[in-house]
Amino acid sequence: PLPDYTTAECLLRTAYFSHMFRIARQQYSGATQKTLLRAMGGQADLLNIIHILRLKTYFPDTPQEEYLTILLPFHDKLKPELVRQLCAAPDAGTVFELLKQTPYRDCFEGIQAVDAEEYYRRAMYLFNKHQLMCAPPSIYTAMAYLDLKEMEMMVLVNIIESVKYGVPYHAALAELIGA
Repeated sequence: PLPDYTTAECLLRTAYFSHMFRIARQQYSGATQKTLLRAMGGQADLLNIIHILRLKTYFPDTPQEEYLTILLPFHDKLKPELVRQLCAAPDAGTVFELLKQTPYRDCFEGIQAVDAEEYYRRAMYLFNKHQLMCAPPSIYTAMAYLDLKEMEMMVLVNIIESVKYGVPYHAALAELIGA
């Protein structure tokens, strides 16, 4: 069975994304709305892929029906039918094979399930940095800035945890943000 916190986390993320999608659709239009929807949709897609890979790796006996209850009900390029196919895959290796048929094929080539979260952080960092540096100013500029600052804090927390608890230091994100 899945841990209880998984369902609570899903509910919180679903509430957050529902609210943000509603705001983006009601209060913005044009390029700003398109950027907001693309950013949130891509984030939801990647989070769903990561959740599926985690489940296939750490909870391989979980029934497919339970997968769908903890995934975000939002998507961008990852259509619902493909999500169901990913959930029905027998293992993480098969999920990676199915991902080769998606717009995310290049994203997950040559990585293992345990590295998927690192890829997610890298993809979000690069997307937000691009929005901050190159895109015309919009409300997403502030969101991108806050996301980048949150990632910097993650690096600091990782350093502190590494020293305090003697756990491995993950340098990839620190190197990406220039720390």
